[in-house]
Amino acid sequence: MILAKNMGVQAFGLYSFTAAVLSFCAIFFEFGYFASGSKLLAENKEKDREEELIGALMVIAGLISLVYILTIIIISFVIDQVFQDKIGDILRVLSIVSFSFILPFFFELVMKGCNRILTLSVFNVLWRLLFLFAIFVLYFINQLTPLWVSMMFSCTCLAAFLGCVLWKRPKFTNLIINLKRIHQENQCYGKHLYLGRIVDVAAYQIDKMLVSFFAGAKEVGIYSMAFSIANPVNSFSTALASSKFRDFAGSEEISRKVLNFNYYGIIVSVIAAVSGGFIITHFYLGGDFKESFIVLLILVAAVSCQAGYKPYNSWLTSNGHGVLQKKMAYQMTAVSLLSNILLTPIFGKYGAATACFISMLYALYLYKVKYEKLIKRGIQ
Repeated sequence: MILAKNMGVQAFGLYSFTAAVLSFCAIFFEFGYFASGSKLLAENKEKDREEELIGALMVIAGLISLVYILTIIIISFVIDQVFQDKIGDILRVLSIVSFSFILPFFFELVMKGCNRILTLSVFNVLWRLLFLFAIFVLYFINQLTPLWVSMMFSCTCLAAFLGCVLWKRPKFTNLIINLKRIHQENQCYGKHLYLGRIVDVAAYQIDKMLVSFFAGAKEVGIYSMAFSIANPVNSFSTALASSKFRDFAGSEEISRKVLNFNYYGIIVSVIAAVSGGFIITHFYLGGDFKESFIVLLILVAAVSCQAGYKPYNSWLTSNGHGVLQKKMAYQMTAVSLLSNILLTPIFGKYGAATACFISMLYALYLYKVKYEKLIKRGIQ
């Protein structure tokens, strides 16, 4: 919101488009290994083995990061030929720290597997505080540009990540053995989850790319602002699902208390997002950003559906239902892609928001139905 207010719609749109491209590419650079490691950590009961697994996962993350950097450099030379918003130069400069877009997902899965939710919370809070400080510095030196804001976003993420990792001191003993364990787990579990995730999340995040392609940076800025206000609706459910990830492993079902608690959290979050969003878009930002409120209402409904299926997703993941989740992801992707392709070119940001709602509503329905079928059959 601070960025949108001081950068303006056009510059904020370029920054949002840059972040969308980097986030979209990061989806493909996990290969199932992070999820496999998370599952092994959730099943592990020995502290030394836990630290060794984290060390092995750090090595894997490092290797994946190198490949990701090279990929971003290549993309930077061709992207300006496809999109009207020119960000090729920005991507080339950012490439050296672009791997920071992989780190949040990596750290989330590792900490969920270890049940170190406090450490995960520290990382998220520290990252945001550092980024906020960096934004104020850029504001005072008059450098709130898409390039510098993107650079600070990556650098502050990297700083928070290194601080939390060094605090926990992972071990690199028995490295080859643990790398083999993670690879074996990936073959029977992680790769299925990965294939499902890339088609699901890629389709889910393609909205900003399509808005940029058909409407330009201004519309991306308006859409991104609405999304940034709506997205916290998902925060409570994400935290709840993360805290229960280890408890879900091997459990017969999700307790009704957990599900009800999640629904109450969603209701409170929706009220806060809608009321706060109206004040922000109409009185704080104003101007072109007033258009964000209608988009916000649609996206709040979409994110509410996403928050609703978080516990089901966490339960399925912790109990090793990777193949089922892959099949579900294919179905959700078909709905997401079809709705985006049909609606976004015609209705722009409103079409993208509606497509997001349709796909998330279907995802909630699918997760609930599949979960209930598993419970009735007694499959764990």
